[in-house]
Amino acid sequence: MRTSALKAITAFISSIDDQDVVLEFEPVLGLLIDTVSKALQVDEEQGTQALDSLGELTGAHPEVWKSNTGKLLNVVSQIMLHKDFEPGTRSAAVEVVLALSEEMPAALRKAPETTTAFFPALVSMLTEVEEDEETWVAEIENKDGLGSDPHSTAVQAITRFC
Repeated sequence: MRTSALKAITAFISSIDDQDVVLEFEPVLGLLIDTVSKALQVDEEQGTQALDSLGELTGAHPEVWKSNTGKLLNVVSQIMLHKDFEPGTRSAAVEVVLALSEEMPAALRKAPETTTAFFPALVSMLTEVEEDEETWVAEIENKDGLGSDPHSTAVQAITRFC
């Protein structure tokens, strides 16, 4: 139920063209981040959908995260570090930050959580490689030569982040 509300709110905010009106919703974003965390605790699929919605909102109106950048980075970093989550969930968390970095890089440069939480989580994902050689050789890679595992997600993120 909360995830549906989050998706509706993010879709509504994303559809607004007036930036001043969008910024009036900034106080709600902390609650949306909390909703993502709670959704992931109950149902990973719903949590992933909530992360996707935050990513879409970030792409449409990155400026709404100005006062919540630190909280966003902390939550996303915790999701990235959670090895029990599916690679797609962890990748969706990375995508939220990448959308912000593409649209509003200054917010990430100013947030101390970028270096204290996000980059360490990204490096941790980078070190997650398949240790069984036969499984590693058999992995299917996409057209860019990268898979969907955490290591590949981190490699792609570093490239895009730069």
